[in-house]
Amino acid sequence: STSLFGGNYEDQILIIERLSIFSKDNWIVVVKENPFQTSFQRDKFFFKRLNYLKNVFFVDSTINSKSILDISDLTASVAGTIGFETLLQNKKTLVFGNAWYKNCHGVLKVNDKTTDEEILSFASSNIEKSKIFDDLYNIISSCYDGLIHVKDNKHLYENFDHDENSTLIVENIYNFIKKNFNKEF
Repeated sequence: STSLFGGNYEDQILIIERLSIFSKDNWIVVVKENPFQTSFQRDKFFFKRLNYLKNVFFVDSTINSKSILDISDLTASVAGTIGFETLLQNKKTLVFGNAWYKNCHGVLKVNDKTTDEEILSFASSNIEKSKIFDDLYNIISSCYDGLIHVKDNKHLYENFDHDENSTLIVENIYNFIKKNFNKEF
């Protein structure tokens, strides 16, 4: 998904280097990869480049993201779920790709033209929880119910029921096909 949604930032080392150079010694940049990340774009030069960034720390991908988020001031992602989780905690996130939540309050969409001053101003600005939730509600209310990536995201839902979720997904797909293609099964 990073390659698809990342545009100029599909190579995540560019984001990490930009954050490291921008933040100098003022911030610590913690990098946690998605547990599904493979060796794609992770040759020895990727890690060699990371080693030169003195304020960057790479953590194990099995560490719970919430524990890192709890002590973070803001997050950065191409289009990952961590940005959504950040907003739910009333914190800010930098988005370097085409994330579904990119236009929400509390998000700065970063591109090649975004200046360091804009990032710094955003990082030090205040955000309003009600605006975040209004924006997220408007997006989510137009979506179907159900959770596709259960293993990764069920922690976001209280009392998650796998069987109920499966039934909901099947019903949604059935109703979508019926509505859009006039097909009965």
